[in-house]
Amino acid sequence: MALESVRKLLSERHLCLKSDWLQQCFEKESGRNSRKAEREITEGVYGQFLCTDLADSSAACFPDRLCFFHRQVWAGVYVLQLLEIVNATQAQFEGKNKEAQGPTASRLLRLLLTDGVHIIYGMEYSRISGLSVSTPVGCKIMVKDVELRHGYLLLTPDPTIADVDINDDDIVDVNPSQAQVQAQ
Repeated sequence: MALESVRKLLSERHLCLKSDWLQQCFEKESGRNSRKAEREITEGVYGQFLCTDLADSSAACFPDRLCFFHRQVWAGVYVLQLLEIVNATQAQFEGKNKEAQGPTASRLLRLLLTDGVHIIYGMEYSRISGLSVSTPVGCKIMVKDVELRHGYLLLTPDPTIADVDINDDDIVDVNPSQAQVQAQ
């Protein structure tokens, strides 16, 4: 079983991992039990990825000058990490991370996201049921073909589910085309 086959399986999940980080995780997972199947090792490395800061595990995926994009679509599927989430409709003195009361309360979530190297803002353009100010910092968000305006990713729910092959109980579909939030 080769490291390259595990790398290929993880790239099918749209992960762009640093070679040295992947090598270390692969050795750790395959060293625990030399009779592990390739799929088990891949799942072990994937589990490590979900618990790891993207700054340690991932290579940059943002194109140059992404923050200057306006009325453009960032094509492709990318995994980002949540650094901060704030309800921009709440007054600062009300508390930075309190959830609005009631199902119809207005909110506009502003997210600070990273690919592990660069940082970009995202806005909840339409309500996304799986996102809230209590979404944990560090969770991974998958975006697909997301629109940008003035350097902000515009995140909206999408009624169709694209097959992005990320399996977890805490996934929420979001985006103009799609983004997925995974709680750690």
